[in-house]
Amino acid sequence: MRCPGCGRESAEQSVFCTYCGVRMQPEVRVENAAIGAELGELREVLSRRRRTDRRLPPWAVVVPFVITMLFAIVLVGAVFDRILDYDLSGGEMPTEEEILGDMDPYIVAAVVFNVLFYAVYAVLAYLMVDRANRHLEREAAAMDAVGKVLGKLGGARSLASDPWGREQVLDGRAAYGTKRNPLLWAAVIALPLIGSLAEDFAILNDDFGLSNSLQIVSIPIMLVHVVLMFYFLHIMSDDTWKHDQAWTEFARGTKVALARAGGTAGALDEGTTLPSRPTGLFVVVSLITLGLFLVYWWYVALKDPNEHYGKQARFEDQLVAMLSGKD
Repeated sequence: MRCPGCGRESAEQSVFCTYCGVRMQPEVRVENAAIGAELGELREVLSRRRRTDRRLPPWAVVVPFVITMLFAIVLVGAVFDRILDYDLSGGEMPTEEEILGDMDPYIVAAVVFNVLFYAVYAVLAYLMVDRANRHLEREAAAMDAVGKVLGKLGGARSLASDPWGREQVLDGRAAYGTKRNPLLWAAVIALPLIGSLAEDFAILNDDFGLSNSLQIVSIPIMLVHVVLMFYFLHIMSDDTWKHDQAWTEFARGTKVALARAGGTAGALDEGTTLPSRPTGLFVVVSLITLGLFLVYWWYVALKDPNEHYGKQARFEDQLVAMLSGKD
C-alpha cells in the first residue's frame, strides 16, 4: 500500500510506513458495527450527567453564616444597649427578664434567622448526599459501558492473555462509595433547631424559667449534633477523595487498554487527583476556632465533588469523541 507521506509502497496492511514512519492505518477512533451498540450504551449513560452530577455552589455555605453573624452582632449590641440603660455604677444590675422583656422584635428576628441558617445547611446536606448517591450509580454504569467497549475493541486479541484487557481495567476498580439516606443527614444537621426554637418561644412567652431549663437540655443535643456533623463532613470529604482515586485509576487503565487495542489514547486527560482532607486536623482547627473553620470544611466538601464531576465529564467526552472518530 502507498504511503500518504513519501509515496512509496509498503507491505499491505502496514500500520506505519516502512520508509518514513508516517501512520498509514487510522487509529482506533472510528465507530463501527463492532462497537456501535456498546458505544450507544455509553452515550446513554453519559447523557444522565445533567440529573446525577449536580454542581452545588460552594459559596452557599458562606452566605447564611455571614448573615447570621451580622445579626448576632446587632443582637448583642441591642442587649448591651438595654444593660446600659441601668445605673451600673450604682450597683443596679438588670435581670434577664428586664433585659429581654421588651426585645420581642429581636427574638422574632432571631427565630427567623435561626430557621433560615439551619434550613440552608440541612438542604445542602440533603443535596450533597443525594447527588453522591446518583453519581455513584451513573459512574458504575459508565464503567461497565466502557468495559464493554474495551472488550469489543480487543477484537481477535484474547482478553485472557492481554494483561490490560477489559477484566484488568474493571477488576478492583469499581466506583467507590456508599449510598446513604439524604433525609436522615438533613435531619441531623437541623437537629439543634428544635431546642433553639423552644428556647426562643419560651422567652417570647416570658417564661424564663423554662428557657433556662431548655438551655440545659440543649447542651447534650448540641454535643451530639457537633459529633455527627464532624462525622458527616468526614464521610463527605473522605468518600469524595477515595471515589476520585478509584475513578482516576480506572481512567488510566482505560487509556492503557485502548493503547493495547491499537489506538492512541495519550490525548485523553484524566486530570489530577483531588487533595486529601485530613479529618483529624480539620476537627482540631474547628474546635480551636470555635467552629469558624467549619465554614471552610463545608466549602471544600461542596467544591471537591464539583471538580471531580468536571474532570470526569471532560474525560468521558474525549473518550466518546475519540471512539466516534470526531477527535
